[in-house]
Amino acid sequence: MAKYLEIATLLEQRIANGEYVSGKLPPLRKLADEMGVSYLTARQAVKHLEQSGDFERDEIGRMLVPAETAAVQHPLVALITPHWNFDAWQQAIRDETIALGGQLRVIAYSSNTDPVITEALSGNFDLFFLVLPTGDNARLLERLAKLGKKAVTLFDDRTEYGIRSLVGMPVASARKLLEKLRQTGHESIDVISFRSMRGERPFRTRIEVWHDFLMRYNLRGTCHERELPPFSREEECSYRFSLELLKNHPLPDAFYCMTPSIAFGFYRACYDCGITVGKDVSVISYGHLGMARLMTPPLATVYEVDINCYIRKLITEYLPGAELSRQMLFQMNNIGIFEGDSIQKKHSERRIES
Repeated sequence: MAKYLEIATLLEQRIANGEYVSGKLPPLRKLADEMGVSYLTARQAVKHLEQSGDFERDEIGRMLVPAETAAVQHPLVALITPHWNFDAWQQAIRDETIALGGQLRVIAYSSNTDPVITEALSGNFDLFFLVLPTGDNARLLERLAKLGKKAVTLFDDRTEYGIRSLVGMPVASARKLLEKLRQTGHESIDVISFRSMRGERPFRTRIEVWHDFLMRYNLRGTCHERELPPFSREEECSYRFSLELLKNHPLPDAFYCMTPSIAFGFYRACYDCGITVGKDVSVISYGHLGMARLMTPPLATVYEVDINCYIRKLITEYLPGAELSRQMLFQMNNIGIFEGDSIQKKHSERRIES
């Protein structure tokens, strides 16, 4: 088969799968670069499609994808997320979109300024889920606000900008495990956190909840916090940071790790220092039940129950013929507690030998 016919066939398959959500074929030079062929070959392939009589051109001559040909299912949902991030929330978005008869496009960005973010927001999607990049997002938030209720931020409440937001359980839920530590005699509880983490504002609020809890019950604790380089793995950064802490600071009764990913790195640092989690020191965290259960020992955490139910309720509003509610903030209020085995039953004063 001639090369241009191979490309024409591939384009037809993409159109049938609804993969050109912008409604237009890529510019010829971009298409040629993508396919690894000459400009003339790409033009010949598109010309072959045009001769079928099913295609039209827009005002600047770009080929339009015929709506009746594309097998696009609705709602057509975009999930715009960092390339390294795919957790229970994203899995639930995928599962519920498919269960409701829709299609999902996962668009991964690799830096805070990646143009793929704004390019994706130009697509003909019914709904955009977006994990906001770290740093200054003023221009991006302005763009999202213009999309109206089609845009939903994940993990971070941006309703003050007129943007719908899907957030997790109330941050005060962490008090449930902090209270468990207090009731079992823990008198010092340190925090390990990173600045510039996904959804930075919720992490600041978690630290405030921890600080207020210590003050209320006259407990001791230190907040250990560092910058997290963009697109770094939390587990690896936590491991290096935790090693430094364990070798140079007094060991408290417990550590409150802001995420199980941080706790994962902390566990390994404890192992290297000869410290047994659940025996020599207690560890608690927030969210991500799946990871917490797989850790050794299982990590005590609070988590959202029925994530899929919340996400399904939201996506249902974007089904064909459905009406959007006035609700702007969607918060998961059904909370579970997984105690695991990372909370020690007895403890005494200890220090780490450098």
